[in-house]
Amino acid sequence: MKGTILVGTASQGFLRSVDDGASWHRLGLKEAIEFDGVVRSVVVHPQDPKMVLAGADAGLCISNDGGAHFSLVDSPMNGQAVWSIAIDPANPSYIYAGTGAPSRAAMFRSTDAGKSWQRLSPEIPEFCQGVNRPRILTIYIDPSDTAQVWFGVEEGGLWRSGDHGTTWQRLDPECGIANSDIHCISMLPASGAHPHRTFVATVNSIYISTDGGKGWSGKASKDRFEGMYYTRAVQPLADDGALMLAVGDGTPGTRSRLYRSTDRGDSWAPVELHAEPNSTFWAFAVHPADPALLFAGTKYGDLFRSVDGGRSWRREWRSFPGDHRDRLDAVRGAGTRPPPLDHLNGAPQRRLPLPGHRRKMRTNNLGEFHIRKWYLQIEDTMANETGRLADGDPVRKIVIGAALHNPHAGRFVEDLDGSVRASEALGQEFGRRIREAMGNAQVASYGKACLVGAAGEYEHGNALLTTIFADPVRAAIGGAKSWIPSTGKRGAPGTAIDIPLAHKDELYVRSHYDTISAMFADAPAPDEIVIAFAFATRGRLHARLGGPATAGDGHGVARAA
Repeated sequence: MKGTILVGTASQGFLRSVDDGASWHRLGLKEAIEFDGVVRSVVVHPQDPKMVLAGADAGLCISNDGGAHFSLVDSPMNGQAVWSIAIDPANPSYIYAGTGAPSRAAMFRSTDAGKSWQRLSPEIPEFCQGVNRPRILTIYIDPSDTAQVWFGVEEGGLWRSGDHGTTWQRLDPECGIANSDIHCISMLPASGAHPHRTFVATVNSIYISTDGGKGWSGKASKDRFEGMYYTRAVQPLADDGALMLAVGDGTPGTRSRLYRSTDRGDSWAPVELHAEPNSTFWAFAVHPADPALLFAGTKYGDLFRSVDGGRSWRREWRSFPGDHRDRLDAVRGAGTRPPPLDHLNGAPQRRLPLPGHRRKMRTNNLGEFHIRKWYLQIEDTMANETGRLADGDPVRKIVIGAALHNPHAGRFVEDLDGSVRASEALGQEFGRRIREAMGNAQVASYGKACLVGAAGEYEHGNALLTTIFADPVRAAIGGAKSWIPSTGKRGAPGTAIDIPLAHKDELYVRSHYDTISAMFADAPAPDEIVIAFAFATRGRLHARLGGPATAGDGHGVARAA
């Protein structure tokens, strides 16, 4: 049985995979959570994995079929943004939820499994200094004493209740926690000679208490984690005393790392990341039935997976979603861990790498490039848009694309000359492939494009489209004199791009101004670039806008790529 993965995003609602991440689907159009809505929190019921609670911009929503469909829970939170949810692990009738920006920050509780709700007593100011409107980012129920309920506010301090949320006390700043921007609360139970530990992550530090929150010791994150200060999440693991930590250099961040502790948070060591994250790590999720299976999401939607208890991480094949306005807020696995790939469907198969697990495969296989995949798109147009048959031969258009690893993904590189020089080998291979694809046909027009994955800059793609790259292609098609029209953009796998075409010898031949649309279903990954070259065997069918029809009419020739 393959596992189910649920991902909440900040502008595409829920995305759900029922095949362990091989494919993903959004909710339908008639769900309580809009297909382009905001989901801030995801919680799976501790006793029934088919029951999922989600905090959305519409309010609190519930699914009873493992996240396939959601309905609105009628409550005082209707129409408010729900940022956090917690279910009492000992008595699931008790459920807590916290709201926040753009809504008023408040705590709510149900004592009858969500049938009715009441707003709790803490009064949180409508506005704050750091983020304008506060939001309750974290709720934590002490598993050793579930009457002890904690929540943290960005920005609004650390709060604790000893009576299931009936009364509350704010602990900071008198307790020693100097910053009221609370990102995360978590705990480790007492073990042997080790006392119970409570962890509070503020925006710039980790605080630890061993006496139930009376006293705290804290250290600035920038002094502990390679200069990175932005402390986002602390996740207890199944291993006794083990924890994961997410930290970055800011929000959204350009550098982020995951750290693991095996001594109850006294020390931390960086773990192995097989790809660079596109922004600061934002959230963790641990599979309750398989503690070795973990997920971590970034603010801009990268999803990482660990199958060894957090010791190493690989990025999944897609982002959630590719647009940088969105962010991954919460992930949670449900179901069971999938079998190895060589025993799917009950029959042995050749073992293949999992999607997204490409770091060890990145041996250069074309000059200085690692090409993951080549694409070939061919279309023959027999008649124009109104049905008139071709005035002569049909027009054949061909697109050749290459999905290649972007060595500069996730970082700024001042000097891109190395990429420009290396692109000559890429152009030679494109030339060989176009000769093979065209057969006896002749190229009349051409164009080029780049699609850059979410972790790269548009400039990274442009560096591979200069004259150094284009000249071997010109030579391969028998010589060409004209400037090659070009386009490009950044995008996620499946992003469509319209590649412009123009005459290969004379830029001003109007009959050959044309385009072809191309799409690459599984590219570019966030750390990839797709380079594409398009060709046509003639101009538009029934072109009749005048202007020069052949080369050499005195308009001049542009020579740059």
